[in-house]
Amino acid sequence: MLRRRWAGICTVPSAEGKKHNAALICLTRRRCDVLYAMLRNGTHYRHPEPAPAAAAA
Repeated sequence: MLRRRWAGICTVPSAEGKKHNAALICLTRRRCDVLYAMLRNGTHYRHPEPAPAAAAA
């Protein structure tokens, strides 16, 4: 199950032309940046808010 989840996440950097190992390094760096910011600010992780849908005209 975890492997399938990572496979879906890894397709984004791969679509940008990165190879599998480079994509994993890119994603790992993002996670490290988030963890560092949490430790620096003393906050807990919050899921990103989904963007509001555009109002129908």
